Amino acid sequence: MERFASDIHRGECVMCGKCLEVCPLFQATDNEELSPRAKADLLQAMAGGGDLSEAAVRRLAGICLGCQRCRDVCPQNVDVPRQLQALKAAHPGWRNWIWGRLVDNAPRLYPLLAAWGRRAPGLAPSSRRELLRSLGRNRSLPDQVETGKAREGLVQEACMLFPGCAARFAKTGWLGTTEAVLKQAADTVLATPDWACCGFTLGQAGLPEEQHRLQAENVRLWREAGRPRLVVFCATCLAGLQAYGALDDVWQDAAERDAWLTCLTPLWRLIPEPGPVPVPPLAGFKVVAHSPCHSEAGEGQWLAAVLRSQGAEVLSLDQCCGLGGSMQLEHPELCTRVGHAFWDRVPSQIDAVVTGCAGCVIQLGATAPAGIQVGHWLELLTTQ
Repeated sequence: MERFASDIHRGECVMCGKCLEVCPLFQATDNEELSPRAKADLLQAMAGGGDLSEAAVRRLAGICLGCQRCRDVCPQNVDVPRQLQALKAAHPGWRNWIWGRLVDNAPRLYPLLAAWGRRAPGLAPSSRRELLRSLGRNRSLPDQVETGKAREGLVQEACMLFPGCAARFAKTGWLGTTEAVLKQAADTVLATPDWACCGFTLGQAGLPEEQHRLQAENVRLWREAGRPRLVVFCATCLAGLQAYGALDDVWQDAAERDAWLTCLTPLWRLIPEPGPVPVPPLAGFKVVAHSPCHSEAGEGQWLAAVLRSQGAEVLSLDQCCGLGGSMQLEHPELCTRVGHAFWDRVPSQIDAVVTGCAGCVIQLGATAPAGIQVGHWLELLTTQ
């Protein structure tokens, strides 16, 4: 635990308030006690000898969506999400433990939860009902865009898919499209191994040892496969895998670390924008092209361009969905408020929201107004 404790009090906040402009929790509640600035102030007070009760510390550590937007705009480079992760690790609670078990048992639990969401969501607690229902939907969008064709021979080296937990165990309908795109783009597509979770949400839950165990396992599987190019279609998984570059003890040498970072490839980069078509399949379709918090620069623009080329009317939106990982167990009501704040920015005449993150699909599907479809952009592609 010692190697994480030093992160708790790193960086000094100057109270400039730039984080208030981007924090989804503050924007949804207008409560500065929930803002990164307030948390940084408490963390600095703790560093100066201030005393908080164990319950207060756990509450402070648990109120963070992990979107990292505050970190990206801070002129002092204060990383409040990372500090709160370290605080959680130093003050573990039972909800964190439950989140760890959910991730660890995803191969068994995700299919069960998805089936529950499809067949009997009304039997779930009210705060979880819509999340289960959303998890159980395999596809929501019509597959009408004939752009599931990548340029042949685009990738000469061997490729391997990292699908993420949601796609492997719940949203399995996404895998067929992904595999078809890969087989056309790459000369060699290797069989997908039994990947562990990318570990992103375990870090956010304050479970660094469990996160590190899964990270080391994924590096081992990649190494044994011959260090192929890894293709990823979930924005949060990609961010989680890119974070492996900060690890010190899973690499054989610096060259292997560099090879890992170089090999990570978002799937959308393998799919060219389709040209104009005589009869646009999405003509009259009003769509929000959503950029997830952890999406790579350029994905949102690519998605909007694809949708427009097929006749859709597109509104681009960079807004947190409110999923929040383990915060769903600690403060589900705040996650729901952030989700509703997202929909407050969406015009009522919109037909669908299309995104590139599995977690965003689940959360936005759970909070969407009636009549609006939510799905991953993979669902729009046809490879026929």
